[in-house]
Amino acid sequence: MEPIFWNERTGNMVGGYQRYKIMVNELAMTELQVSVVDLDELQESGADLTLPGLNQEEFEDLIAEFGTIPDTEIEDPVVEDDFDVQGALDNIQDPETQRGDIWQLGPHRLMCGDSTNEEDVGCLMDGELAALVVTDPPYNVDIESNSARLAADGCSSIQNDDMPADEFVDFLHAVFERMLV
Repeated sequence: MEPIFWNERTGNMVGGYQRYKIMVNELAMTELQVSVVDLDELQESGADLTLPGLNQEEFEDLIAEFGTIPDTEIEDPVVEDDFDVQGALDNIQDPETQRGDIWQLGPHRLMCGDSTNEEDVGCLMDGELAALVVTDPPYNVDIESNSARLAADGCSSIQNDDMPADEFVDFLHAVFERMLV
């Protein structure tokens, strides 16, 4: 059986989670044999010590390799240019995307619509069930844009982003309920 790995520096288990759960919860073991490692947080985050077939020599080689990871810093990762984001937003005349538009992206579909609206969701899904839903619902924090164009159109705030708590819960319920249909 593969060992359980315990990092003495951070106090974290870094491998053998499932074995630990089985030994403690199902086998009622009170004493466990562990391999103690000494890794800093960066090394720990990259350590996958649960690889099948890892023997003691391979384990020691792996620890030695983690010990030689250079501490590199990226200098000036972002280069600013003269692009005026606000100017570009202000120059948009008519949005190209309209409610109901659907794009086919390979096997995926993307729609401009209302995720609380059963008809919109039905149109998007076209009888299929989603394998994954990626969503960004409002956070109910009342954010406003400083875009002059959006303000002129009365769209400077995010819709449904400033509700009483009970209404917000009902709203989220409606959104997530559509995901199950």
